[in-house]
Amino acid sequence: MAHQESVVCITLPAGADLRTHQFKFVDAPAGLPTLVAATTDRTIGVLQNAPNTGEAAQIAVAGVVKVESGEAVAIGGVVKADATGRATDVAIATTEIELGIALTASGAAGELISVLLGAGVRGGIA
Repeated sequence: MAHQESVVCITLPAGADLRTHQFKFVDAPAGLPTLVAATTDRTIGVLQNAPNTGEAAQIAVAGVVKVESGEAVAIGGVVKADATGRATDVAIATTEIELGIALTASGAAGELISVLLGAGVRGGIA
């Protein structure tokens, strides 16, 4: 079961409608959080709430956080964001950003897993 622990968050006004994207990776082009749209996007953290455009977006930037999986993810897998902001642990290309280590597993896309943000990763949360 996914859990959260020692989570550090920042709050920024949402740069898009994020109401259906809680627990997904977000970027902040121009300082306004939006959903990660490519595996090579810079990532500032994991969305903790479900704000509409302009509302306060709470973003976890450190700690053990819940993240929605984009596929089956193994415990200990190094995760990246897929093109929909969800966690995946498939082979990470040198142009993609490693975001953390999966502490729990998922059997399929759409399940919540626990991820230790930034741990043992190349690139990390940028």
